[in-house]
Amino acid sequence: MATRDDLIYTAGIVDGEGCIGMDKHRNWSTFTPYVMIGNTDPTLIDWLVDTFGGKVQIVQQNKRWKIAYRWELTGFASLPFVRAIRPYLKLKARQADLILAFYNIHAKWGVKSGAKAPRGYAKEATVIKEALTILNKRGN
Repeated sequence: MATRDDLIYTAGIVDGEGCIGMDKHRNWSTFTPYVMIGNTDPTLIDWLVDTFGGKVQIVQQNKRWKIAYRWELTGFASLPFVRAIRPYLKLKARQADLILAFYNIHAKWGVKSGAKAPRGYAKEATVIKEALTILNKRGN
């Protein structure tokens, strides 16, 4: 269980090293929110997994670079995490608010996993996805 100090610390990491976003699946009108943190220190990544769950990917784009680790929470697993760190976010607060709004839309439309989503849901979720894309664009 994360303490208040853990949440404050993690919010700072998300603000500085993380990304809060959403993927849209091509063939379906479905969307997957995510939170990612990249870092070259496996101790931090292991702590995130132990404290919040999630999965880890190893990323090495160039053999001359240090190995980087990417921690991810995706789908519904990201909801309690985003809710918990939201009060402490500074830079990524708008992204967190959009993810929380997405979950409200998801609940409103009653979308079930694996089922084709209603057109209205896809339209509302697309607006959120596009807003997240703009906020997460480099230079913003």
